[in-house]
Amino acid sequence: MALALSARLSRASNRPVASARARATVPMIRCEAGERQQVPEFQSRRATLLGSMVLFGASAGQAQAKVDSKDAVVKIYNQYFKSGPEALLAEMTDNVQVLDSVPGAPPGALWRGKQGATKLFETLEKLEEPRNFKLRHAAADKDTVVLVIDATGVGKKTKLTYNITQVHIVKATDQGKIQSLRIIYDTAAMGRYWGTA
Repeated sequence: MALALSARLSRASNRPVASARARATVPMIRCEAGERQQVPEFQSRRATLLGSMVLFGASAGQAQAKVDSKDAVVKIYNQYFKSGPEALLAEMTDNVQVLDSVPGAPPGALWRGKQGATKLFETLEKLEEPRNFKLRHAAADKDTVVLVIDATGVGKKTKLTYNITQVHIVKATDQGKIQSLRIIYDTAAMGRYWGTA
């Protein structure tokens, strides 16, 4: 790129650049603060190009880096296990979609948006006492994270204690927010614990 750029600058000033030795006499464009100009005719071009480089560099620096989906989701879930559903809701996108076949679920068992996800947790609160969770395994493929979770709790209506394994399939954004969640478990067994079967 330096060779092509110096050749263009050389053509602009009608100076041929025949060799690397000659090229060394043509000012090169660098992003170093306080660099002195040797050839006045290049000052305006250099300033324009330098300004463009700084502008593009700033734009690239402002873009948020993609986070590791698995690390981000595991961190969110560990907070959820400690603090409750509010921690999980806080890390969901506004248009999140949660698939969970809890009694009273909307058609297709799809809870849409943060409002829908909030209703899901309110429904669970009516069915069972506060639950305890333990993350058994986590695996990821790009933006999809699969969590295997051991859950224990007590049905409010039946007073029966349950120990079940759930699988949570989470799709995360580049910033590590939850944009979709599918919760898989033995719904028939949970129906017996909840007293809804």
